[in-house]
Amino acid sequence: MPVNIPDGYFQVTVIGTQTDADGEIMNVFGVRDTTDQGAQACADLVASLWMDDFGDFYHTSYTAQSVHVASEPPGPVADQVINENGTVGGDPTASSLAGLIHKTTGFSGRRNRGRMYIGPTGIANTEGNNLTSGGLAQLAASAEAFLSALEAGDFPMVILHTNNAVPSLVTAVDASQRLATQRGRLRN
Repeated sequence: MPVNIPDGYFQVTVIGTQTDADGEIMNVFGVRDTTDQGAQACADLVASLWMDDFGDFYHTSYTAQSVHVASEPPGPVADQVINENGTVGGDPTASSLAGLIHKTTGFSGRRNRGRMYIGPTGIANTEGNNLTSGGLAQLAASAEAFLSALEAGDFPMVILHTNNAVPSLVTAVDASQRLATQRGRLRN
């Protein structure tokens, strides 16, 4: 279901890949352009921040490739190349596991909350299906730094909605100790 992207807001997609895994890893979130800098300024900012903030959580097999910024058609679109690898060595977690970040706003209800999945990370950051205390601290610090840096750059993170509601400002992020899993579903 497509989201509503009002004037002054963008949908940002960070695209990455993992060595020896099929497909792309996409992180999608909304931002508000508080000072009318435009889509390219947003793409440049996110490209400069993504691996600076999350690079120490991602495994070396992860490569952040690009940032794509879009608004409602025919609005502005911008792209920026990243091409940086994560820094965590050793064996990677399974491609179906990711660190989980909960996004909250100043409003109640499910539609005013969101999630981001950050992975793969290294096995050294995990114990079973949980993050180690060090892995959790790294993910939490990365998420807080990213949220703060977006706001400092005049592109605060928001939750975009599928109806005509005004996007909700993300006021806090919280990293989960438990790893998020992708469950396969049988389709007939």
